Amino acid sequence: ELQTAPILDAIQKAKTELARVEAAIANLTAQRAGLDDFIQSHTTVVGLRCFPNELLAEIFLRCVDYRSYFDPLTNGPWIVARVCRRWRNVALSCPGLW
Repeated sequence: ELQTAPILDAIQKAKTELARVEAAIANLTAQRAGLDDFIQSHTTVVGLRCFPNELLAEIFLRCVDYRSYFDPLTNGPWIVARVCRRWRNVALSCPGLW
């Protein structure tokens, strides 16, 4: 009995450590799945970087709502011009938007 107590104690500590490591792995796996979902949902946005400026300008033209033309919060040209530097340059170089 004197020899089995330390062995049983070591086994219990190993089981506890194994459970902690498995929980950490499960947590990291869940985080990875979340990041994979994030990447997947934003992959289409990255694809917009490859669009030619002319195509972006055409999309912007179709977004314009001329009924709210002077409302910078709801009108297409004002909104797309705030997305990024490239979109602002494309929007400003498209006279049909303004």
